[in-house]
Amino acid sequence: TTMKKNNKSFSRELIKFLKSKVDSKPTYGEIKFLRIDNDEPENGFIIKLNDKEYTLLIYDSHYQNENASFINLRDANRKGKNSLVQLTINKSNFIIKNNSFILKQNRVMTIGTKHIGLKEEAEKLMFSFGFNKDKIILQGEFNNTDFEAITKSLSKWLIIYSTTKLQLEKKYRNIENETSDDEVILDLESKTEGGKRVVISIQSERDQSLKKSAIKLHGTTCKVCSFNFNKLYGKWAEEFIEVHHVRPLSATTRQVMTNPQTDLTVVCSNCHRMIHKKKGITLTVDELKNKLILKK
Repeated sequence: TTMKKNNKSFSRELIKFLKSKVDSKPTYGEIKFLRIDNDEPENGFIIKLNDKEYTLLIYDSHYQNENASFINLRDANRKGKNSLVQLTINKSNFIIKNNSFILKQNRVMTIGTKHIGLKEEAEKLMFSFGFNKDKIILQGEFNNTDFEAITKSLSKWLIIYSTTKLQLEKKYRNIENETSDDEVILDLESKTEGGKRVVISIQSERDQSLKKSAIKLHGTTCKVCSFNFNKLYGKWAEEFIEVHHVRPLSATTRQVMTNPQTDLTVVCSNCHRMIHKKKGITLTVDELKNKLILKK
């Protein structure tokens, strides 16, 4: 295949190639192409990655820049939700030299929340998963373009990028939405917590044996609304209450010393959800108290 020497022509020819292959359900690494997307048949493909279906969209134009093209990967079952991968292709990262071209990753990964060192951490993870230090996604020739090799390279990058992003999102964005059974605490003596361990993904370590000690200190009545599970459900709910970190463990990447008297408190399930209702915002007990409509 011979194509014009620009990114828009490249994107159009890639779409044509994938449409010619999709019926055979080709597999590239962990990505398997399943079918053309019914919602966007001109640009979209349903693929399977890690036993989950995603929509891969390739556009030869961009709504903000008619000279740019665009690659998008999103959950096939969550239309309208944030994309897992977004790649704008323009002159800054589609580099042409004579008869050859190189597509590079030139944007910082974002996960919807800002954290110091996120750029460096994302790059380090991608390199550990096999991404090259030159950040080249794919490369080829304009004459007799090998789209099979290009699709393999693109698929490899999509796997590395999405795996990295999902891992970082789990670490930085979802940890504050965990229930209090996971948000466990210290006993009467201050101990070290919030250290990091790497399993499949990175998560905050918590001392699972210390919840009873915090309840012993703070009781079982919600500090916001005064609800008590035991009074409503009887013995079934004896000693039950959720424990809240005044300063979420995800706010720091280093080990910290927690004082259970000043750094921890107890709240009911409803109030705990309201404290963490908005990502990036953790209300104090007093702030939530001030929002109560029904007050004794």
